[in-house]
Amino acid sequence: MKMKLDVNTPLGQDAIKWARRGANAFLEANPHLRLVETDQNKPADVDGIIYTAKEGGTIKAVVEIKTRYMTLAKLMEDYEGQWLLNNSKLERGVALALSLQCSFMVILVLPASKIALAQEVSDDKGDLIPKVKTGMATTRATTNGGTAHREVAYIDMTKAKQYKTKSL
Repeated sequence: MKMKLDVNTPLGQDAIKWARRGANAFLEANPHLRLVETDQNKPADVDGIIYTAKEGGTIKAVVEIKTRYMTLAKLMEDYEGQWLLNNSKLERGVALALSLQCSFMVILVLPASKIALAQEVSDDKGDLIPKVKTGMATTRATTNGGTAHREVAYIDMTKAKQYKTKSL
């Protein structure tokens, strides 16, 4: 049975466009790094790998890139800088990064504020860097809606680096 992916919807396509703008903002500020994406048409554990741009480049991080349609002020004020991510996504990202002996990082793109936040979540030993709390929550199931009750991770994004994104 073929899985219906968010990428196949207009909102999913918009989220991917913004995610790429956020990744590009990060890469423009870090010209020594490159990104290779996972196939958007397949359900992958992470969105890509960041590596050094020199010959024989070295993997620096496994990355998850998310677009959230809120402002930076809403994230920092209403949610106290705590960004919610599916805990299984966090665990899979950290495990993959650990197996590759690199960091796991997230790029959170906020189109309403035209900003991307980049935060290293774990180091190459699998140790979490920002404060991360877990708990059960009812959340939006996918980019396209629905609800799901699942274990989530609240990632502290208050010290994330900020990068300006370009408009669509």
